[in-house]
Amino acid sequence: MPKRIIDAGVSKIMKYINILQSNIKISTDKEKYFAGEIIHAEIELKLGAQINARALEINLNCIQTKRIKSMREMDQYDYRLDKEIGIPRSTHLRTIISEKTETIYSEIKKIIANGKFSSEKFNIEFEIPWGAKSTKKNFDYDETKRFWRIDAKLDIPQAMDISASKKIEII
Repeated sequence: MPKRIIDAGVSKIMKYINILQSNIKISTDKEKYFAGEIIHAEIELKLGAQINARALEINLNCIQTKRIKSMREMDQYDYRLDKEIGIPRSTHLRTIISEKTETIYSEIKKIIANGKFSSEKFNIEFEIPWGAKSTKKNFDYDETKRFWRIDAKLDIPQAMDISASKKIEII
């Protein structure tokens, strides 16, 4: 096998090893924020070697999960099965609970597009919008819960991206 083919293979393997040894750390000035406040975040890249990447993207997201209850009529098989395992039924209706998750707020900031990245730190700010919905850790009377988080992703062409997330609380 020609030496240049072996060298190209070793080079690719080293690239993947460097990516696997790399990570991103997100830190913020506080853990809890009010609507209208500014989040001061520091994104620290810890890379095994210099990496060519398309971009470093930082994203502030609010993700909401809504619990949806619906009723469906049980067929004879379901009704008989419930009766056999001892679930008392007074009706042929069954409540089905499903969850719908959606992003209700997203703000993306790109730091350096198409460049070489090494171990370095970036400071970034996000302003929490006025009227932002607060964090809800559990399902409540309105059957919703939501959380806010900062996501960071180093987009590496033809390789696995390096990413990290940090939850923050809006009160």
